[in-house]
Amino acid sequence: MREHTRRLLPVAVAVVVASVCVAAPASAGSHEVAVGGSDSGSDHPVTASSIASPQWVYETQSGSSLSTGCSSTRLDLTVRSGASSSAFAVVPGGSSTGCSGPLSVISHVHVGTWQLDLTGPATAGGADVVDGVLRHVRIDQANAACRFSVVGEARVRFHEATQRLEVVETGRSGRLRQSGVVGCLGQIREGGAVDWKVTFDLASPDGAVTVR
Repeated sequence: MREHTRRLLPVAVAVVVASVCVAAPASAGSHEVAVGGSDSGSDHPVTASSIASPQWVYETQSGSSLSTGCSSTRLDLTVRSGASSSAFAVVPGGSSTGCSGPLSVISHVHVGTWQLDLTGPATAGGADVVDGVLRHVRIDQANAACRFSVVGEARVRFHEATQRLEVVETGRSGRLRQSGVVGCLGQIREGGAVDWKVTFDLASPDGAVTVR
């Protein structure tokens, strides 16, 4: 019986190792970005324009939800081609129009340089949907009766085939939050969670953006 067990053990180990190797996903922490087929290590301007009304949900002082939106939002990206540990783009600017908010129409001002990191795996194919995170977000929002900032980070998805970028920060995760609240008559709670959902079309004058 012992001799039979010793003979089977190497085979069993080989099967387990092979199973692990097959199940291992592609690396989620390292990507190669190409723009227009080139991965030469250059910076490329890309404009992200919302294709439908961006949706915002704020947390009120009582803990309930306040749903608002904008007519449109634009983000200005700089995508760097070549190998990268996770960084896909920086976002030095952006703007929104027609935004409603607590008590009245409210302005949205993009502050600082945000960073877009890809955290999910990608393949050599051209139809990946790659998860990512938009970091260092700050949007100052204000009207005559209310002023606060939305700060933190948001989950995103890059759709390679359609050249679209989705912001899908939902479910009151707390990654995005309300900060520096002044006024607002209880409509915005300091530290409250913020949801943000919007889909952008990416316009790249240097050609399609691909990831592998």
